[in-house]
Amino acid sequence: MTGKAYEPESSYYVSQCMAYDTKASCTFSYPVEYADPECWRLDLVSGEDTGSVCVSRQDYDAYRSGDRYPR
Repeated sequence: MTGKAYEPESSYYVSQCMAYDTKASCTFSYPVEYADPECWRLDLVSGEDTGSVCVSRQDYDAYRSGDRYPR
C-alpha cells in the first residue's frame, strides 16, 4: 500500500434530456442527482499496476503506508 485518504460522501447533478426536437436537440431537460458514498481509500501498487480500494474504517485505521494489502 502506498497511501490512503478519506473521501467524504459527495453528490452531483447531471442534466437528463426528456424531449428532443426533429433535429435531435434537447428541448426539455431536468437535473438528476447522483451520490458517491464515503470512501476510506487505500492506494495500491502491484508491479506497474496501480489502483485503489475502498475499505471499512477499521481496515483503514489498521493499515500503514508500506503494508501489504490484503494481509
